[in-house]
Amino acid sequence: MLRPSSTVIVTVGYPTGAEGKRDKDARLPEWVPDKAAPVTEVIRTTGSERLLRFTGGALPDLCVPGPAAPQTATLIAPWWPQGQESRTDKVCGEWHVLVQDGAVYAFKPETLLSPRS
Repeated sequence: MLRPSSTVIVTVGYPTGAEGKRDKDARLPEWVPDKAAPVTEVIRTTGSERLLRFTGGALPDLCVPGPAAPQTATLIAPWWPQGQESRTDKVCGEWHVLVQDGAVYAFKPETLLSPRS
């Protein structure tokens, strides 16, 4: 018997990073510059995987050179180039980040174990 998936995917957008940080339900990461504009995020509400894109504002010192994401994104968005997570070259906490053509792309891999069916 197939069970319906309880996974919920939400897309949120904000005019600026500062406004996004005020939305406690979305939990926009603190490292996103307040002046970033616009900010768009895809969130898996039943896990920790997320995609993020914004322009403007400098990345803070917390963001350091690092390895590409160890996992492939399962979330999709029209603004997320396929395989972008494998090109990330910075790490901002749990996020893998790439600055490309004036835009910042960030991927937070899933960290929750999924139960077996």
